[in-house]
Amino acid sequence: MTPVEAAPPAALGSGGLARRLLLADAAWRLGPRACALMAWHRLRLHSGIVARALADAALPAGQLLPPHGPSGGMSGDAAALAGAAESAVAPGWHGPFPAGAHALGLDLFVPGDIRPVWEANRLLALPLLAMAARLAPDDGHLPRAEALLRGWADANPAYRGPAWACGQEAALRAMHLCLALALLEFDRAPTPSMRRLLSLHARRIDATRAYAAAQDNNHAVSEPAALFVIGLVLGDAALARRGARGLADAVARLVAPDGAFAQASPGYHRLLLDTLVVAEWFRRRHGEPAFAAPFRGRAAAATHWLHRVMDPLTGALPRCGAVDDSAFADLSLHGADDARGSVGRAMQLFGTAPDACGAGWPGTAEGALPPPDHPHQRPAGLWNADFWLRGQMARGGARDALAGDASGRGLDPVGRRVPGDERAWGGKRGHDLSGASDTWHTEGWMGGRSQRLRFLLRTGAPLRFRPAQADLLHLDLTLDGAPLLIDGGTGAYNPPPGCAWWTAALAGTAGHNTVQFDDEDQMPRVGRFLFARWPRCRPVPDGAALRDSCGRRHERHIRVTNDGAFVEDHVAGPFARLALRWRLAPGEWHVTADGAEGPRARLRLSADAPCRIRLVRGWQSPAYGRVEPAPVLELTATAPVTRLTTLVEAS
Repeated sequence: MTPVEAAPPAALGSGGLARRLLLADAAWRLGPRACALMAWHRLRLHSGIVARALADAALPAGQLLPPHGPSGGMSGDAAALAGAAESAVAPGWHGPFPAGAHALGLDLFVPGDIRPVWEANRLLALPLLAMAARLAPDDGHLPRAEALLRGWADANPAYRGPAWACGQEAALRAMHLCLALALLEFDRAPTPSMRRLLSLHARRIDATRAYAAAQDNNHAVSEPAALFVIGLVLGDAALARRGARGLADAVARLVAPDGAFAQASPGYHRLLLDTLVVAEWFRRRHGEPAFAAPFRGRAAAATHWLHRVMDPLTGALPRCGAVDDSAFADLSLHGADDARGSVGRAMQLFGTAPDACGAGWPGTAEGALPPPDHPHQRPAGLWNADFWLRGQMARGGARDALAGDASGRGLDPVGRRVPGDERAWGGKRGHDLSGASDTWHTEGWMGGRSQRLRFLLRTGAPLRFRPAQADLLHLDLTLDGAPLLIDGGTGAYNPPPGCAWWTAALAGTAGHNTVQFDDEDQMPRVGRFLFARWPRCRPVPDGAALRDSCGRRHERHIRVTNDGAFVEDHVAGPFARLALRWRLAPGEWHVTADGAEGPRARLRLSADAPCRIRLVRGWQSPAYGRVEPAPVLELTATAPVTRLTTLVEAS
């Protein structure tokens, strides 16, 4: 989520030469393209162009959804889908925000946190109820969906209230609406009222398209994706072409050839994949030409990237970077904490990228991807409704292709047992890795694993797009599939009253597993979502290094074995003191002479200068909107310290 301005008005308008220099530095790092797009967006706002485009518009009476839909031919848990839909409906659509205010004039911060309000207004409940109606047509799910949508439309007239305040939120909602129509087999002949509603969404997205492009994040992907899908459903070929072109351009710019995404967050990477899956699924369903290169290769590489950082048995993602717990188009009911459905659907559509994985699509020559409509890309029913039910989390347990079956054997993304009990994430059970770890580098990240441990390092190399947190060289470490050294998470984008400290405690350098110099962040914050003076980052063979704007340097090296990990930190430059922190997973931890010991591991810390080691109270956000105490192992030392070591010994 990025609200209408990248920095709050107070930050933008505050005086002082130092503040202005920091803002100028941030603008220089964002680059002329982003600044020009933002300037164009503000010019359109101030000139009244956007307001005229978003003038009040009525929605005609009449049925929004079809009176009936297809039934039969699929298996799934309709009751679970209906229950999830009920949970996705907010008791009130507006939260603390005024319902009648024009979206362009809405204050997105003073009344409270808009993120939960926006989540409810994405209307995930509609495709959930549409799928439930297909599975159980006589159980009243379709009338419930119609009543829900009509009630939402009556409570949220076009361009009034928080539901219309953000183009990306309108885009995600519109794709859910189109998905509901497709599940009911009415995405080629929507009712007149639905056509009008989708047209209003397209107009909202179009009005601030320069702002979306300036963000260089999920806004720039989801909004053209929605225009493409809306264009297909409305039969508007020009709109669909414009959306397809914008989507392909955004993917080419924001997704690196190695699969890394401009928005450095596994959670937002998942939203990227979910958005690309919806767009690609509609493209194939409607028989449209393939998106322009390099869309397919980048989408495949992005799929592989998330597959590598996801825990294959639980679907958990590291809570690195900004995390808002989005679960878009989640008809398999995995929820915010389990990305297996997202990765599985993307693997079915995009397969494996040869440039990222070193191998081609199954059944093709190594290094070659099949044509867009090759049979390997088109398993039976791929663009039909049952695509969205594969791996559904039913009540009483889960059956998931990426997790394995009841026997413990691994399954591939379409449910076939993997020979030799080889899982998607690593070697055979009992296979001796001889202490070696399988490591990889992509833009901004390094990861690796051994038989028992897996790590993810935020290298920031290179910092081509704006960072969301001061988290460079942060290390996440998982032992036996459970987190051991963790990121604190996000808390909330707009913390509740009295909790403004969440931002510094969780998004600042002190909230991460890295070295902090002189109690300062790695870069100064100049706005709610904006930093200046980004450090210079570079990869090294077994880690990464940074140099901040004050000339202070930190270089981190990592080695993971079957039974532990060794982290070596080298520091230099003009600093007086430093702190090395390890945010420990919740549990019974006890301080020792050289570190801490818990039920699953022991940490031993050392420095080449006198130091103090203690166990202190920190904070973590296990879910958006929640912050809880967490144990933090902290080593502090004063210059001239140059070397710190951490040994993690698994129990």
